[in-house]
Amino acid sequence: MNIEQLDYLEHLEYLEKELILTDFTNENALELGLIITNLAKAQKIPVAILIERNNVPIFTYLMENTSIECIPMLYRKKRSLINIIKARPTFHVSPR
Repeated sequence: MNIEQLDYLEHLEYLEKELILTDFTNENALELGLIITNLAKAQKIPVAILIERNNVPIFTYLMENTSIECIPMLYRKKRSLINIIKARPTFHVSPR
């Protein structure tokens, strides 16, 4: 592993620690959903958004020019993400 790869891994570990939420409320889900919606509208990008908390949909929004077929796709993406997180390798090396 070279220095560049090590720097990248260190950066990923830093982001992982920094991006952990201490709590996530329904109000947070609403705020996040509205931020994503407004950013997409500003860039004229049609998006479908699903934000869940404890497997309960808190914020769902389908912009114009999206279709109902987006809903199953969102759930597939969610399952894929969960599988990636569960299977993610650990980069830490334990001292002997």
